[in-house]
Amino acid sequence: MKKIILTTAILFLCLFNFVYSNGLTLNSIGTASFGMGGACLGLANDYSAAYWNPAGIAQLNETEIALSFNTNKPNSTYKLNIFSEYGEALPGVNATSKSAMSISPSINFFMPFLKGKLTAGIGIFKPSNIITEWDGSDIKEISGSNVYNWKSSIGVYQISPTVAYNYHDILFIGAALNLDKGSCELNMPLPFKNSFSQYSETSSGWGTGITLGILYKHSEILSIGLSFKTKNSIKFSGSATFDSLATQSSGFDRDIAWPMWFGAGFAFNPAPDITLCADVHYSQWSKTENKLISKYSETGWDSVTALMNRKFVLNWQDALQIKVGVVYQVNENITARIGYYNEPATAPENTVNILFPSFSYNAFTAGGSYKIGNIKFELGAEYLSGKERTSTDASNIKTLDLKAYNDKINLPGNQTSSVIGFSFGVTYHIKAKQ
Repeated sequence: MKKIILTTAILFLCLFNFVYSNGLTLNSIGTASFGMGGACLGLANDYSAAYWNPAGIAQLNETEIALSFNTNKPNSTYKLNIFSEYGEALPGVNATSKSAMSISPSINFFMPFLKGKLTAGIGIFKPSNIITEWDGSDIKEISGSNVYNWKSSIGVYQISPTVAYNYHDILFIGAALNLDKGSCELNMPLPFKNSFSQYSETSSGWGTGITLGILYKHSEILSIGLSFKTKNSIKFSGSATFDSLATQSSGFDRDIAWPMWFGAGFAFNPAPDITLCADVHYSQWSKTENKLISKYSETGWDSVTALMNRKFVLNWQDALQIKVGVVYQVNENITARIGYYNEPATAPENTVNILFPSFSYNAFTAGGSYKIGNIKFELGAEYLSGKERTSTDASNIKTLDLKAYNDKINLPGNQTSSVIGFSFGVTYHIKAKQ
């Protein structure tokens, strides 16, 4: 019974908190931004500006067609010691996640008009893309000693028609309409009476938002960028199955919101071939959603699995990121980049989970580009080192109950995570006819 209580708490947190994680939004859209730690708001001089600071699109004096691919591969571990009420050590958990490589492509086309004063085009990005999977046999001790499927996947494609205006090469303003298509998959066991059963769901939905940007070039050596993204709620609809119910499948709806985001940054040129960049990014997670509600169409699901329909308080914290990058122009055709950024954990310990882990990361990046004629090739790499999360040990399991676990008590055990990522991009420049 005590193991059922512990598992119910863990699974409940996974089901209702899986949609919020610092891992949901990628930090480096665009290969150049990827290599310089995402510190691009004050520079914003390529296609990725459509996502980060749309004002920068007005700096493009040639038509650009760009294609890029970002990848990331997380590696997470989960350890949990379990003891009986007499202090006897019971079989615990010592698991490593299955490291699936996720790929996030982007396609972009931008063209200057009105003698370079106005630039318009479209960017297609995948700003959210995370896959986490565990071997059910490694964590069966928290699911009644039975093996189940444990996997979560959530992604968002963003279509961004963008327009920007160049005012005397000093002030640039821009805006992008963000049309987001989200998809989600979840597989995990859920408690049923005194046992467990496999739960699975798939869903998708659309949402809209806006990005506004300003870029001010104070001089040849200093530029300042500001960018703002509105809160974007995606209305997910899909189907779910739960093996233990008489009616095993049900439709459901769930709204998931991405937070209001604001960023400021500068680019400074102490020498003609060196650019120093620094950004501050703020995400208002605390005001995005204070609860999640899943609405299932089958009434039998409401009564038997009431825990899947209750309101759940997330208690997420706002996130403040610091990003720095250095760009070195080796020669006319070769550019080198390095960067660093911090990634704060947004989930408090009483809502952290193993399907979408939330960690504080230190990230180190590097990259470069090589231009041949009208074609530019770019590469980037990053490594994220996560800070271990240590929560209440399960030796006091006899004192736990479900309500206390959800409201007050940390998820027991130790979790670690690291991520490696790569990016490749190619851009074709079409020079305007004289």
